[in-house]
Amino acid sequence: MSSLLPSLEPVDLIYTRDVRPLSAPVREYQHLALTLVALWKDRSSWNKYVDSYWGGGCVYGKCYQAAVSLCALMRYSGHSHSECLVIVTSDKHNALHESLHATVLALYGGNWLIVDPTKPTSEEGIWVLEDAQLTLSQLNIWCVFNDRVSLLQLKPNIESPYAIGDSR
Repeated sequence: MSSLLPSLEPVDLIYTRDVRPLSAPVREYQHLALTLVALWKDRSSWNKYVDSYWGGGCVYGKCYQAAVSLCALMRYSGHSHSECLVIVTSDKHNALHESLHATVLALYGGNWLIVDPTKPTSEEGIWVLEDAQLTLSQLNIWCVFNDRVSLLQLKPNIESPYAIGDSR
C-alpha cells in the first residue's frame, strides 16, 4: 500500500469514528457482504443499508456515506484494516470543491482496486472497479482511513491556482 500512498502521514482523523464495522446496521445487513456481486444485484437492500447505517442524519455527501458504509461492511466481513480503506481524492485539474470524492480502496486477488459504490456502470448496477495505480496517478489524494488507519496528505501537490477555492 505504501507504493500507492507514498506521501501520506499518519494522523488521528475524526473520520475513523464513522467506520463502525460492529454497528447494528452492519450486523443486520451482513448478508450483503458475502460478495460484491450480491451488493451489485441488490441495490434496494444496499440503499436501505446505507440509510440505516447513517440513521437518516449525515452532513456528508452521498459518496462519503456510500464509501464509509461499504468499508464498514467489508471490514466486518473479514477484510483487514490494511486491505480496505475509504479514500478521499480530488481531480488534479479542477477546483477542490468541484471534484472532492470518496471511494473505497480495496485489495482483491493481489490487486488494488478503487470501488465506487456511487457510480454504477450498467443496468445491473455493477459498480465502477478501477485499477488503483492508474486511477490514483490522475488524482490528488487527501486522506485514507478506516476504523484502524488514518492517513492525511500534509503536503498537497496542487497544480491549479483555484484548487483550494475558486476565487474567480
